[in-house]
Amino acid sequence: MIVVTLAAGQQGASPITREGLLGALKTRALSGRELIGEVHTYGVSFELTTADEEQIRHTGKYLGKKGLDDLIEAIRIPAPKIILLLSGTGSLLKAHRDHRD
Repeated sequence: MIVVTLAAGQQGASPITREGLLGALKTRALSGRELIGEVHTYGVSFELTTADEEQIRHTGKYLGKKGLDDLIEAIRIPAPKIILLLSGTGSLLKAHRDHRD
């Protein structure tokens, strides 16, 4: 139900808008982990500015410092897409394994 708020007016796998994210934070219905999951799944349609970060931190203060830090990081650094690993070559997979070591 809240996911509808995040994706309000969006079709399919559209990224989350700034307004959708702030709306979800205002309802306080989703945990930080759930919000981060949505950001990783759908991405965001906006570039995070200092003003955006301040507004997210103010609106989502119920998440606590760690929850907000993790959410902001998820917005800043998009989650890697599994499809890249599946469609990549062996050298890409090897590079990924080497990077993890």
